[in-house]
Amino acid sequence: EKGRGQKFDVILASDIIYAMSVVGPMWETIDTLLTRDGIFLFAFARRQVAVTMVDVLEAGKLAGFVYEECEETDLSSDLFVYIFRKAN
Repeated sequence: EKGRGQKFDVILASDIIYAMSVVGPMWETIDTLLTRDGIFLFAFARRQVAVTMVDVLEAGKLAGFVYEECEETDLSSDLFVYIFRKAN
């Protein structure tokens, strides 16, 4: 099938985490779809949900990713922007 096994250099996601139950599957998906040297750009707006950015960061580390916070993070509006890469 077309696209089967395809990997991407850049994956972009914003405002997709509303429950802790989707955090693990998200990292599994990113790990499957991201090339070895690719980046995952992730934006997270704090909402009235039971998941925090710390939860996402910790799960990312456990899944084998490293991250850096982008300058676009705006703590005054609870908006977090991170770049994730697969750890070497």
